[in-house]
Amino acid sequence: LFLVLIASYLLIIWKGVGIVTSENLLRHSWSHAYLAIPLLITAFSFQTMVPSLHPFLDHHKRSLRVAVVLGTIVAFIVYALWQYVIFGSIPLVGENGLIEAFKAGQPASFCLTKITHSTVIPKASAVFAMMALVTSFFGIGIGLFDFLGDGLKIPRQDKGAMTLGLLVLLPSFFFAISIERIFLMALDISGGFGDTLLNGVIPVVMLWVGGNRFAPDGNHRSLIRTVCTILLLLLFAIAFGTEGYTRLIAGAF
Repeated sequence: LFLVLIASYLLIIWKGVGIVTSENLLRHSWSHAYLAIPLLITAFSFQTMVPSLHPFLDHHKRSLRVAVVLGTIVAFIVYALWQYVIFGSIPLVGENGLIEAFKAGQPASFCLTKITHSTVIPKASAVFAMMALVTSFFGIGIGLFDFLGDGLKIPRQDKGAMTLGLLVLLPSFFFAISIERIFLMALDISGGFGDTLLNGVIPVVMLWVGGNRFAPDGNHRSLIRTVCTILLLLLFAIAFGTEGYTRLIAGAF
């Protein structure tokens, strides 16, 4: 599934990279750049998988660090290349522009199809979207499987594994067939609220408490740990406030 995901992604990039223009790339609106902060947190929210990666990597600390750092870098490259192609090839306004597609609820690949007149992009985009959802659900599902197993004290073998699997799958299946576009609705608010708390504030607080417990203030890294903690908490506070502003003050609710 992941190989199919990569192949469809590269096909879309290959079709769009040839029509990128410097004029499109140079446009900007820095006054609205802060709106991307919650989305950035959502795009790199993998923290719930880290406990599950430990046994997969035989609890080898260096391997876990490599997985986290290298995985983040690869994801950043993939996102950056996608942004390069989409913003560099599609106009912002007009019949086939990004704003019109956003208002119509169409993905950016829809605009790319109209501009390139390609019959391949719609099919590749559909495959890419499906594989992206399925493979991401596998990753999140593994983390949720272990989380429920720990929290509910359910063994991960035999009947326990079946029970945990149903607890992961059935709620997702129910909401998926009951509420249209539920995934996009959840994704829309998860960055500023859910991911900010679950993958931002809580891990930072855990780092602070763990550092004070296992590496007291006398440690030479205490100052660095304190500064990093404050900066990270400030970042997530900005993300949380940004989401609240766009939804409450700007009338998103």
